Amino acid sequence: MPNYSKEIFSIQESVQEKYPDLTDFESLQIACEIHKQELYAETYLLGSSQPNAIESIAIQMGMKENGFGSTLIDAIQGLTDAVSSHKE
Repeated sequence: MPNYSKEIFSIQESVQEKYPDLTDFESLQIACEIHKQELYAETYLLGSSQPNAIESIAIQMGMKENGFGSTLIDAIQGLTDAVSSHKE
């Protein structure tokens, strides 16, 4: 599990350097918001070279560029197979 506190405190340091008049609490609030937005971007935004979480689920369910390439039953079976092979 990632250590998000180190990332947040690193962002906070950058915020404090850029805006020295902010209190520690204010800079920490801003750092948390920046980190949250970065996590959303990594999770939900499309178009990066690696598939994000949503794209990975869609790929596992058989989605093609023009729509789903299989039935829902096939997609669920594919997910079941993927999970069972991952456990082994």
